[in-house]
This record gives sequence, C-alpha cells and structure tokens, in this order.
Amino acid sequence: MKRNIKEKNSNWVGLSKGNSTGTRLFIWVISRVGIIPAYFILLFAAAQYTLIDKKTRAILQEFRNVIGLTCGIKEVYYHFYSFGMSLIDRYAYLLTGKQFFTFDTKNEDVIEKELKAGKGVILLGAHLGNWELAGKLLQGRLNAKVNFLMYDGESSAVKAAVRKATDNRQANVIFVGNDNVDTSVALVNALQNGEIVCLNGDRVLEDQRYADVSFMGRSVKFPAGPFIISAVTGAPVIPIFAVKTSLKHYSFFAYKPIMSDLCSRHERMTRINSAVESYAAILESVVRKYPYQWFNYYHFWGDIKNRSK
Repeated sequence: MKRNIKEKNSNWVGLSKGNSTGTRLFIWVISRVGIIPAYFILLFAAAQYTLIDKKTRAILQEFRNVIGLTCGIKEVYYHFYSFGMSLIDRYAYLLTGKQFFTFDTKNEDVIEKELKAGKGVILLGAHLGNWELAGKLLQGRLNAKVNFLMYDGESSAVKAAVRKATDNRQANVIFVGNDNVDTSVALVNALQNGEIVCLNGDRVLEDQRYADVSFMGRSVKFPAGPFIISAVTGAPVIPIFAVKTSLKHYSFFAYKPIMSDLCSRHERMTRINSAVESYAAILESVVRKYPYQWFNYYHFWGDIKNRSK
C-alpha cells in the first residue's frame, strides 16, 4: 500500500454534529440549572437521535463492525448519549470555568519536560473523549500559554462560550476557516513563542495534506499537517487523550513524543509518514478501549462495502 503525503481530501468538511437550537438549549440549562439536569434532558434527546438519525446509525454500525463489536439499538443509543455527555461537559467547563470534574493524569511530566526545550509543544488529540477539558486542565498546571485549534463549523453560541473561556493571557483559540496559510502561520508563531498548541489529528478537511495509513486494518486518510509543522519548527508532537471514566471523573494520559526534532527536506516525507502511522496506532489502541467515546460521525473508512476484509 502506498503511504505518501497527498494534497487533497474531501471526506469531511468540518461541521459539528447537532443543531444550533439544541446547543442553545443545553447551554441555557447548564448555565441556569447545572449539568445533572442537562444529563437528564439528554436521555430524551439521545433517544430522539437514535430513532430518527438513520445516517449516523449506519455510520455507527460501520464503525462497530470494523472493530468487531455488535451494534443493536441499545449500543447506538449509548453512543449518542455518550457524545451528548461529552458536549455537556465541554460547555459546562467553557461556560463556567468551575471545577465540575476530577482528573487523574499519566505522563503529564512528558509535556513539561518538552516545554523546557523552548520549541513549544503540539498536543495531538482526536475526536475521542474530551480534548478541550484536557487543554483546560493543562492550562492551569503548566507554565505556558495554551492555544486551541477549532474548526469554524461551530455554532455562534459555542464560539462565544469558547472565546469567553479563553479570554485571558494563558489561553487562546484559533478558529480554522478557509485560509490554511493564516492558520499555519498562527500555529508556527505560537510554537516559536514556546507555547502549547492543542489540535486533533484524526480528520482531514478539504485541500489539506494527508497520509494513507493503516487503521483498524484498513487504509485511512490522516492529516499530515501537525507533523509537517513539527518537521519545520522542531516542536514535538505528543498524543494526548482525556476520557470519561465516571459521571464526574476524567482520566488524562499523554504519550512519548512521536516526532520531536527538525529534519531535512530529503528525509521529511519518510519521517512524517512514520509519525502519522505511530499516531494512528496509538489512537487505534485507545479507540478499542473506549469505543463509546469515539465521535467521528462520518464514513471514516470511506466506502468499505466494495473493499476486501
């Protein structure tokens, strides 16, 4: 299988799942009443999506079939409910800044060690668990500014909440629009200032470079951008994940850097492909352990019906 960096992909356009009316409702409930009542309302919202959202049901069935799990109505419902809880937790933390949740951490010292080199750090998460909470946790524990990269498909209510939550000197949000050059410049500048950049590495937008790698035994497109920036700046790429392990508890864990120094143009492509493969392997192990917290609700493997297994 060829595994070279390519220039364009059109599988996903960056829009968040859900609708603005529902988002505003949950934000209002969280702000006025709290997260437990929001969890209660979610029981009915998740049931509604389970019954009417045939497209996502098919995607979830595809996902669970690929990783060898059964997919009945109960499993689909739990996927929707788990996704809704992650959004509620995200909004609660962004809106109030209160410490609703407890955390345990593993290998956090890896990030602190790499920051001391002064090249900045790329923390590479995924649409799994709750990476925004991971970034907010680190914001208060590490002596470095945290930059969140978020796609411009978010609703205005969510954008307002994010801007409010990051309206201080220790945090910043970079919304990705149509100009990839401006985004890349902003990320490089942040890293050159010795800052932290938090972004996801499991979705490819149109016109982004990507690498074909093996994921769950099938060829999948993963973005090469984070690793290209690492190769140019020398900033290490550290995979991180924050998964929900009980009603109000998250486990945060970081891995050793999978790309951590400058490289020449001659060796850049090989190094980047190798790093993308390493990230995909780590992500696969986490997804298999926490399948209900995998929130890539689109045809991640493309059209797999005509592929041999």
